[in-house]
Amino acid sequence: MRASELSSPAPNGHLIREFGGSDREQIEGSHKQASVTQVLNLLNGYVEKSILNKKDALVLNNVKNAGSKEDQIETAFMSILNRKPDAKEMRAVKDALQKSGDNFYKDVVWVLINSHEFLFVQ
Repeated sequence: MRASELSSPAPNGHLIREFGGSDREQIEGSHKQASVTQVLNLLNGYVEKSILNKKDALVLNNVKNAGSKEDQIETAFMSILNRKPDAKEMRAVKDALQKSGDNFYKDVVWVLINSHEFLFVQ
């Protein structure tokens, strides 16, 4: 589900609220600082529960159906980080995930969503 499809403000406990979404009770009621709870929220289940274990997750289906492993990696980077991987990143991801088998696309998505670039730059 896209953020624009949620009620406003997002419900308590929702990832959007955790990552700075305003409660709409005050002007500038949002925050931009990274926190430990954000990282723990992602590492301890949100990604698995809300993305990796959902058969209809758009990002997973796009990556899975992209074709070759190189195409899957590129699609994951474009979907999550909005850029293509450089040659070093492509090589590193391919080397690290050689033994992932059928879950290759899930591993790529999990790694990118939990990356420093996604968490703190995007």
